[in-house]
Amino acid sequence: MPKRQRSAGPPASDPRSFEVPSPDELPGGLPNADEPGTQAQPRKTRRRVVQVVIGLALFGVVIMAATLGYAWKTYNKIEKIPVAAVLTPEKGGGANYLIVGTDSREGLADDVENRDVVIGEGVAGERSDTIVLMRVGRDGNRMLPIPRDLWVPIAGTAGSQRINTAIQGGPARLIQTVQQSLDLPVNHYVQIDFAGFLDLVDAVGGVEIDFDAPAFDDKSGLNITTPGVHKLDKDMALAYVRSRAYTRVVNGKNVVDPTADLGRIQRQQTFLRAVMSEVGSVRNPLTLAKIGDAVASNMKVDDALGFRDSIGLARKLARLDPESVDLPVTPTLKSGNDVLLLKQPGATTSLGRFR
Repeated sequence: MPKRQRSAGPPASDPRSFEVPSPDELPGGLPNADEPGTQAQPRKTRRRVVQVVIGLALFGVVIMAATLGYAWKTYNKIEKIPVAAVLTPEKGGGANYLIVGTDSREGLADDVENRDVVIGEGVAGERSDTIVLMRVGRDGNRMLPIPRDLWVPIAGTAGSQRINTAIQGGPARLIQTVQQSLDLPVNHYVQIDFAGFLDLVDAVGGVEIDFDAPAFDDKSGLNITTPGVHKLDKDMALAYVRSRAYTRVVNGKNVVDPTADLGRIQRQQTFLRAVMSEVGSVRNPLTLAKIGDAVASNMKVDDALGFRDSIGLARKLARLDPESVDLPVTPTLKSGNDVLLLKQPGATTSLGRFR
């Protein structure tokens, strides 16, 4: 077994530009590097990936559609957010859904291991941890992952910040920020408390993840000592999906993931696929009910998305294989902090596919 090293990790890599790759393009959903500092290369091919929050939203509506006798009860458990006044009216032919996974500690039990170091001790409020715009329509089905570190003007304020901070002013401010700063219509809004979905891991009895090498992150509590398939309980699953200092042990050397937040998105995708595989194998009605409760208890939707709309969306999602559209970005510094800026002209082209 490779020996886990406690020496300092390699210097952080600073790719000049990048796009979000899918887990299929990297072994184990991680950078393919045998030496510290190796950078993942940008990919130009189209990717058909299931982004984490898309899948979590799909869980809720598809489960409701699959168990119609339980659908109304489940739908009523989902909190409705009063944001209809700021949503873009649908024009027909397609609709944009802003789907957001938050990093709130609400719903996270006090006895969860590494609760504070994972979510952030003393953190007030919440931030949008993962943001995706999904378009469903006659002109095609596609989704746009929006990096949380994207630097944009925040609606209702006099300045710019990372886009993930907009939700601190409420979902309406995040919606308006996407509408105004990216010039994108938002017809519906879905919000998921990602940490709360650990109840889903419990409901299915754990989730299997294949690791190509031992891996750890002292900050999140991740500790995988051997390569191969590991069944993660809810504590280790949380440490895995929230890891920002993901380190593999390759040939006795620590290899820190150079893609930072983008690598974390890849791991979330890998985790989601594993959870969906587990959920798809469930046949026990009581277990399905627990899954439905776990989803409904940790999801919020806009107050314009009615019961019939939810069922209709569920049926569409069940048949979708949405194309993932890259949003080209480039790193820079703002007030000494690493942030991302839109990279033109590619960003305008990508955004135009959702207008």
